Amino acid sequence: MAFRTSPPRTDTSSRPVRRAATFVALTAIAILGVLGSGVPAQAKPSAAELKKEIAALNDQIEQNAEQFNGATVKLQADQAQSAALAKQILPLQLQATIADQQLGTIAANLYMSGSQSHTFEVLLNTSSTQTLLDELGALNEMARGQKFEIDNATDQVKGYQDKKTAQDALVLKDKALVTSLAATKKTVNAKLASLQKLQDEAGGGSSGGRSYTKSQLMPYACPRTAGSGKGATAVKKACSLIWQPSKSPAWTMYKWATEGPSTYDCSGFTLTAWKAAGVTLEHFTGDQWTESNGRKWTSSSKSQLEVGDLIFYYSDHHHVAIYIGDGWIAQAATTGEPLKESSMGSPSGWGRP
Repeated sequence: MAFRTSPPRTDTSSRPVRRAATFVALTAIAILGVLGSGVPAQAKPSAAELKKEIAALNDQIEQNAEQFNGATVKLQADQAQSAALAKQILPLQLQATIADQQLGTIAANLYMSGSQSHTFEVLLNTSSTQTLLDELGALNEMARGQKFEIDNATDQVKGYQDKKTAQDALVLKDKALVTSLAATKKTVNAKLASLQKLQDEAGGGSSGGRSYTKSQLMPYACPRTAGSGKGATAVKKACSLIWQPSKSPAWTMYKWATEGPSTYDCSGFTLTAWKAAGVTLEHFTGDQWTESNGRKWTSSSKSQLEVGDLIFYYSDHHHVAIYIGDGWIAQAATTGEPLKESSMGSPSGWGRP
């Protein structure tokens, strides 16, 4: 598989898509199109044809990877919300139960074991009629207060239960989407392995078993330019992940939906880099665009960049890299390739966490 030095040119005119769920259908159709294209039955494809098909499939893999990441992030958030609602329901249920028990005690005292006629007899025979009336009035007022407390707690319990029911339905949808994307991942990876095998047979070579040198992955000093603050810390971490002499092999490969320590996808790589600087990012390019106050690329953007800034590609921003200075980025590029330095190319946008 060819060694790509920079992301391809992209169209930056389309409105950004910030959540994975909004482009499920488009990504699925695109992937099916690539999967369905297959290899011509009448003749073996050339190495160049296989290279082109593998490149197209890798683009779809990365879109699906970020879609999977976004769905996973949403599932975790919805599960946390459901758990929080469950915790809020419990004390309200306990409050309603206690109030109900107290009301029972008051009712027993108020009605003298349930007999109103007996209460009337006590009233006629008491030495202090006013005292008894005062006591009965106080008990009655307490009963009304407890009844209000029970009704209020019960209404709150129902409200939270309704919210939790709706939240649980979202969790089920999230799980179904994650399962579906995981199945797509398995299918796409199988197709990729098949194409790479054909590429080997055609003499084109597969990157899967390729060896790399530090000069190939880091042709220049990393970072390229000096910086300070959290951005510089993030870049130093990113650079340290590209080439690790203590490891065998010393390079680190791209693998979708991972954030280390042995493999990374694009957003997992930038997440890990910024985590070293004490900044938390979600494992999804759509969220990272928002978290870094993403802005569309313009002719003046390059002059505004600082080391550590996030550089986005494609109109939906489904690929992200980290700026290391002097027009260069560090990135987890695509399946079958290691982390590396690349020329920045033509981004669609950029942001600063």
